[in-house]
Amino acid sequence: VMDSTIENGYISWTTDQNSYYALVEKVGTDAPTTPTDPSNPTDPSSPDGPSTTGDQNRTSLWMVALIVSGIAIILLIVIGTRKKKKDD
Repeated sequence: VMDSTIENGYISWTTDQNSYYALVEKVGTDAPTTPTDPSNPTDPSSPDGPSTTGDQNRTSLWMVALIVSGIAIILLIVIGTRKKKKDD
């Protein structure tokens, strides 16, 4: 924290180092609040539902896209080789 002055809407400060600086507005107090106990703690013996782990993305969509693009590539290769043989 450096000493600064505000005059006519401009902030001025003096430093003896060449470095990066951040201008931050400090609002409120730094006093921590006292944590409170939760009124309804969760009971680990009766969870709300099944736990989810891992990736939840739909892999079936990507598998279909993979298969369709693979078939398209194979068709392009077959059609290209047939045209090449036909031209020769």
